[in-house]
Amino acid sequence: MDIFNLFANRSKYFILFLGTFLLIVVAVINYVVGKELNFRILYLIPLSLITWYAGVRPGLILTLLCSILEVIIKIKHGFEHTHFIFFYVDGFVTFGIFAAYVLILWKLRAALDEVQISNEELKKSNEIKNEFIELAVHDLKNPLSNIIGLSGIINEEENLKKGEIKELSRRIYSSSERMIRVVNNLLMNREIELEKLRVNLEQFDLIPIIEDIIDQNKSAAAAKEISVNFNSSDKSLFVYADINLMSQVVDNLLSNALKFSPKGKNVWIRAKKLQPEEILNGGLNVKIEILDEGPGISDEDKKKLFGRFAKLSAKPTGNEHSTGIGLFLVKKFVEAMNGKVWCESELNNGAKFIVALTNR
Repeated sequence: MDIFNLFANRSKYFILFLGTFLLIVVAVINYVVGKELNFRILYLIPLSLITWYAGVRPGLILTLLCSILEVIIKIKHGFEHTHFIFFYVDGFVTFGIFAAYVLILWKLRAALDEVQISNEELKKSNEIKNEFIELAVHDLKNPLSNIIGLSGIINEEENLKKGEIKELSRRIYSSSERMIRVVNNLLMNREIELEKLRVNLEQFDLIPIIEDIIDQNKSAAAAKEISVNFNSSDKSLFVYADINLMSQVVDNLLSNALKFSPKGKNVWIRAKKLQPEEILNGGLNVKIEILDEGPGISDEDKKKLFGRFAKLSAKPTGNEHSTGIGLFLVKKFVEAMNGKVWCESELNNGAKFIVALTNR
């Protein structure tokens, strides 16, 4: 085992005390042996200990003390007065050599710390990636199994009625949508990890985007008999954002609302341009709200709401699965478009997610 690891959990003051004590011990040994032997190299032990664990400044201070002690020891040994200049020169040389050693050792420690940090970040990144892949595979498995099973029924059953075929087709379509959403989230998460998220800000009408997302989620809403209600203060509502990212923001929020809403409830989407007195910091003057009648969000869950792979106490109401990455992506996307997203909710009283953007 590396001897330095013995002191890994010791306090800085303990290390300073131990290093100073060892320095005194080495000085005493060096004085006792006299002119015959010189144990100057032993000073590297306390110097290494202090520099590695207490820092470069204490190491250099100890180096200066070593040099002074060396000069004092040689003078105490009774060298003639005419040789004093050589003692001082020897002291400066000693300080120079030890100082160089201390600086090199500290650079090595800093480099090792950087490597350790990089390794920890890489390990964390791999853990995140593996966790997401496991969750994504789990999420893809169910809809894929549904598609295979439902397709098999259509293919093998010869006496299916038109209404039955239509219902099976609707369920296949719904499962396909779930798969596409998981894959899209996987790809976007990867772009964020690699810091390659591309944002193309432009002005566009948000109303058709919301209507299109509602249409895409009709199947999921119908499966739980949930009514999706959309109203806007204007026929056209322009925002300055990225069309693709904005589509995914609305899709993830609506999908989340449907996922956590009980059967037969309502989901509302509201969009409006804010009045001058309502405009938020940063000139955010367009607001989109998505409300549900689900179980609501506890204060404890609110703290981790937008975290990657966040697992909340509330569970989907229709046996749906959740990777816990949808809201994480929503926050990243909205912030990339210079907007703001937050949640207002009380436990057992539904949830309201608000996205604020600018129209210029």
